[in-house]
Amino acid sequence: MALRPFRQIMATNNEFVSSAAMERGGVVSVASGNIGSYATEASGAVPLGILLNDIEDLNYFRGREQLYRAAHDIGSILAIATEGDVETDFLDPAITGTISAGDPAYLSSSGWITTRPQFSETDVEPNALVVNPRVGVFISGDHSVRGVGLGWARVRIQIRQGAERTLG
Repeated sequence: MALRPFRQIMATNNEFVSSAAMERGGVVSVASGNIGSYATEASGAVPLGILLNDIEDLNYFRGREQLYRAAHDIGSILAIATEGDVETDFLDPAITGTISAGDPAYLSSSGWITTRPQFSETDVEPNALVVNPRVGVFISGDHSVRGVGLGWARVRIQIRQGAERTLG
């Protein structure tokens, strides 16, 4: 999974450090304190933005750091795009159908992006509470055939904090 170089970043955040190895292109969430990672569960997660560089468990005893790669060690500062347009393939494999421009983008588990909101189990639609945060809007459809690969989609990052109500 990755992040294509076709992007326009308006704002970034570098206040968080990594807690695990992660590939660029997914939505980073707050784990605890100033630690950022991919959320294991989208419900209740606080998204920060799209990860712009790879985080790896580098072994400096076997060789020196490769400076031509955009990879950083676990515990280093994360480069996170908080506002802008990115093209990513971190699309939830549970998405059915096609992605269309204008579809809302929600946080899914493992930093993936999905088109489907998750509703709280106690509320009933149309006033149900969406528990996975909305992170933006798709500004293109997916660029390859589903099944072979999930494809690439262009997403405008517009992160809002907290839960939102559906419009019925």
